[in-house]
Amino acid sequence: MGYRTGPAGYLSDRMSHGFQKFRERFANRGHQRAKHRSLLSNIYWATLGSVLYALSQWAMITLLARSSNPATLGIYSLALAITGPVFIFFNMQLRTFLSTDVERSYERTTYVLVRSVSTVLAVVVIVSLCLVSSYTSFLYWIIAAVTFSKSIEALSDLCYGEFQLNQRLDLVARSQILRAILSLLLFAVVLIQTQDLLASLCASALAWLIILITHDVKTVFFDLPVAAKKTDQRKAIITSYWNQSRKLAWKCLPAAPAGLFVALETNVPRYFLAEAHDLNQLGLYSALAQIGVAMQFLGVSVFHALVPKLALHASAGDNKGVSRLVLTSVLAGSTAGALAILATYLFGDHLVSFIYGTEYTGHPTAFVLLIAATALSFVWLPLAANVQAAQNLWTRLWLHLGSLLVICFSAYVLTPPHGIEGAAVAMLCGSVTQILGYLTVHLLITRWAKQQARILDND
Repeated sequence: MGYRTGPAGYLSDRMSHGFQKFRERFANRGHQRAKHRSLLSNIYWATLGSVLYALSQWAMITLLARSSNPATLGIYSLALAITGPVFIFFNMQLRTFLSTDVERSYERTTYVLVRSVSTVLAVVVIVSLCLVSSYTSFLYWIIAAVTFSKSIEALSDLCYGEFQLNQRLDLVARSQILRAILSLLLFAVVLIQTQDLLASLCASALAWLIILITHDVKTVFFDLPVAAKKTDQRKAIITSYWNQSRKLAWKCLPAAPAGLFVALETNVPRYFLAEAHDLNQLGLYSALAQIGVAMQFLGVSVFHALVPKLALHASAGDNKGVSRLVLTSVLAGSTAGALAILATYLFGDHLVSFIYGTEYTGHPTAFVLLIAATALSFVWLPLAANVQAAQNLWTRLWLHLGSLLVICFSAYVLTPPHGIEGAAVAMLCGSVTQILGYLTVHLLITRWAKQQARILDND
């Protein structure tokens, strides 16, 4: 095929050719560096990164609780509760789609375009919510700082999907560890020097931006294989990417409400608590719940390690391998959850006093209930990984919708009269609903897979 006529066409073709050579050069470099790791190695790195990152977030909450009061912590928690569900909705679980795209149906640029557009839409929605609300100006600025942080996190999350697809969760862990150390350091220094929450959050967001540029983006484009689909160099590239992005967004669309439901499951009790009581009660509840959130990072890290492995087993027709991985993960999660509940029952109030101070004690029952809700997530997350690996998105959508409705009803009935304890019971009811739902779906998927295997054997 010859070049297009005219200087402009010749220059365009030459630029495309040079860009292709540039991609091939770093693709070879990426192939030399990229090494798939075993499942145990990935779980180890995912757990290490998630634990250290969760500890850093927990330490930030602890510093804020120690240096201010529950009302200030309540303001920060409300900002997270407002921005979190919006970003999770527009993220559309794109990371999970990328990590299971073993056939490389879409180029990296397509994923980046979809995530960029969805992040802008999330910011627009949050700004719109603020315009129609009656919050204080200080809360508006806190929401703006958290929104900036969430935007950076959304781009890092997409890079994690690429690492995950290459079964390099050690790269995810390295990024999380760097983010944890740098953001905690800047947050602590600014908070201690200024006692200003807004300035501290901006410093933390700056740390995330530095790691995004210097580690995540650099590693994706220069240290991993360039697995792009071969296209005609003279094709209208922008139009092609736009069409592929629309197809990908449409495919991911069912995951958007599913992610929103997951976020609302955590935040609905906070909304009822802030409405029925005050920011002081919300701050107390958020401090107790943050310990469970830090624990849940363990379950989520196992979830992310399991999804690509289960997808590979399922695509190879290895049903026994799928069942074995899920069962082992459920048993390990059940053991860890039981130990966590026992430790909380015996030492919970002392732990809260040691971490946050005596101002945050006095709710031992709520603390045990919140840890129990987290412990149950260790059981249903491996089951959810199997559903996600099969890309059965509508099933996850209906399951989390059911869990959300249970939490909404429980929080509506229990939070106004019982406060923090009522909100904790609502969270526990949601976890029980998820276990029952995912267990039922897992059994149905397993039975269907066995039937399909028998049909193939008979043929």
